[in-house]
Amino acid sequence: MLTTLTVIILAAILIITSMVVFPKASASTAPQQQLIPSLVENNNNYYQNAMDGFRVQVPEGWVMDDIDNTGLAALALGEQVGIELLAIMCPQDQALPGVGGTYRCPIESNLLTNSVNLFRYSNLHDRREFAPVIEQNKNITISDLFAFHIQFTPEGHQDVTDIQIQKTGPKYNNMTTVNVIDPTTNQTVGTAPIMVAEFSYGPPEELASSYLPSTRDLVLLALSNDTNTGFVVDPILQGNETLSTLLPPVQHILDSFELVTLPSALTVAMPPSSPPLTTFQSNEDGFRVGVPNGWVVEDIDSTELWVQQLLSQNGVEPLAVMCPQDEALPVIGGSYTCPFPLPSPTSVAFQLYRFVDLQARPELAVLADQNKTITTSDLLALFIDYQRKVPDPNMLLNFGIVNNTDIEVNVIDPKTNQTVGTVPAKYVEWTHTYGSGIENYKEFALLVLSNDTNTGYVVRPQMVQESSRETPPFVRQVLDSFELVATTNNNSVG
Repeated sequence: MLTTLTVIILAAILIITSMVVFPKASASTAPQQQLIPSLVENNNNYYQNAMDGFRVQVPEGWVMDDIDNTGLAALALGEQVGIELLAIMCPQDQALPGVGGTYRCPIESNLLTNSVNLFRYSNLHDRREFAPVIEQNKNITISDLFAFHIQFTPEGHQDVTDIQIQKTGPKYNNMTTVNVIDPTTNQTVGTAPIMVAEFSYGPPEELASSYLPSTRDLVLLALSNDTNTGFVVDPILQGNETLSTLLPPVQHILDSFELVTLPSALTVAMPPSSPPLTTFQSNEDGFRVGVPNGWVVEDIDSTELWVQQLLSQNGVEPLAVMCPQDEALPVIGGSYTCPFPLPSPTSVAFQLYRFVDLQARPELAVLADQNKTITTSDLLALFIDYQRKVPDPNMLLNFGIVNNTDIEVNVIDPKTNQTVGTVPAKYVEWTHTYGSGIENYKEFALLVLSNDTNTGYVVRPQMVQESSRETPPFVRQVLDSFELVATTNNNSVG
């Protein structure tokens, strides 16, 4: 059953959606921090990944396809889809070779393919499905995890009926727990509850009388000791297999699966949701901003013809685009260019641009005649007007502001790296519909006004942000890091 979900997760990365408004230009690589050392080991046929929190024995003749789920794109995907694909195990003769002696197991499901998928549900305490349990000060149980798993799967979302639990609990000898291992000592430091479940599900109710047969599935579920993380070991069944008729290598994987904890706790350590930021600073353009680890900055060349056209027509100057390095294209000279449009529904990028010569704009000239000063509210009105000028008239239907917060942004002296002042800014969120008016989208931006009120900076995340989607924590972290840089030859900043 979760094989369908595997394909959905991996295929989603390949879907092209949404847009980054600016075309491509030269790019510069943001300062990079050293990646966290790999915590993957392969000892005595045990494949152990302490970062992902599991270990398992690899059957003879089989290989492990360990999925990289520590990048920002994968983290964002996990937050949207709600489940992380950790690894796929398959026979070596069915796998494709990978770089560095690794392998890639096939993701398609058919009767000629043997494989076992490993998934993880993270942050169970924050999911609305478990809210009644948490509110009553009760602990999430392995039975709760199984109920959630059934509800979460694609079949459950399609109102599939006739779910029948045929066996739960024991693998051999009524085992209902697995060991938790300290990776530094290789010693057992605790146990965690598990459930092995066989069940079937029929076609949707409206097709119950049709020729469509019921489908069988079998999973092993494990719940971390802090009850905040659920693991799924999901074999691809070959026809009508049961727990007692599984192929020996698949049974061996189920029997050997264990959780791994870091020494600080018995709970499974998870990758940080907000990776540390490095800093990109442009004295010429008068700003600096935090860059997530593993990202690059495309520093846009202001002499490009398309930039000059946008500047003359709209008074808008593109400054930079930020995106994950693994989604960017390399450019000669060691720099990168960010993709257009966004490469997947879960991709995130940032646009940085500025409105120049505000006091000379016809729509704001009336303020000077009245001896009034341009404010951040005026900048917001200008920004909204600019957003409404998109070519597609369906882009911003039912526009509404849902958050309009006044804040301040620091101004930095680039010589001393000290804060020399602040400037007014706004954090703004708005919603709109598109096309039919059914889909509801949420977007947001940081608007910053220079002290001379003649330049307005915009930092705008680009993502497919349906109103129900949670924003990745690093997005707000980037917005909060934005600062202006005081320069002697750029009065628009100081």
